[in-house]
Amino acid sequence: MKLYHYTTFSGALGILGSKSLWASCIHFLNDKEEFRHGIALASEIAEGRINTQGLNGKRLLGSIEKILHTVRRNFVCVASFAENGDLLSQWRGYAALGGVSLGFHKSALEAAGQRTHFKLLKCVYDDSDKIKIINNYLEPFLFELEEQQFSDENIWHLAEGWVAGFHVYASSFKDKSFAEENEWRLISDPTTIDHDKVRVRSGPGFPIPYFDLPLQQSLVEGQTDLGLDSIMIGPHSEQELAETAFSIAAVTKKIRVETFTRSSIPYRSV
Repeated sequence: MKLYHYTTFSGALGILGSKSLWASCIHFLNDKEEFRHGIALASEIAEGRINTQGLNGKRLLGSIEKILHTVRRNFVCVASFAENGDLLSQWRGYAALGGVSLGFHKSALEAAGQRTHFKLLKCVYDDSDKIKIINNYLEPFLFELEEQQFSDENIWHLAEGWVAGFHVYASSFKDKSFAEENEWRLISDPTTIDHDKVRVRSGPGFPIPYFDLPLQQSLVEGQTDLGLDSIMIGPHSEQELAETAFSIAAVTKKIRVETFTRSSIPYRSV
């Protein structure tokens, strides 16, 4: 399976040069409201289930509620991908002045994520699916509690672990109006701002913190293999020249790219 990362010409050249992706902090993106919605939904579920639990379960759910209300701005970083490498909606967002979709092998993205504590998850659009995920994630924690005795401190640490893990799932929740994109995300664990891979880049209107996520790398016939299956040139008046330029960039940077293609969507200054 292949997943496609849409980016500008300059962004793609930066990825080829640095052999890494820039996973942006979710709180600085438009998706921050969806993330907050996921946190609020988890809080509602914890509150709704608290009276159905034994003593330990009540203590855990109460602690989870308290922590969820205090850590809504935990530093979580995401890099986004689509299942379709030639989507008009994505070109409109990334190719106003020229852009590409980088097609990666899913297994390569998973391998890159594992080394830096990122998880590759498919985004969830349906609210009933979101509720099911939250409940399924709660069940093993609640089941374990009824079998043992726990101090208040242990309950609190268990709740902190649940919330930290749930931040990853909350970062995969999206509004159903975006379901066409079939988006996947590499999502970090909650990260400290002093992590040696955290940087800040300029953004449209204000600076955006990001995590410099190294891609999987191996050598194949003297070239660096990033798991990059293809580079598709987006709608543009000079697609042929852009393709030639990226072919040269791949050669000079010694990056292995299996194929170069061009978008079939007509150019209309998207």
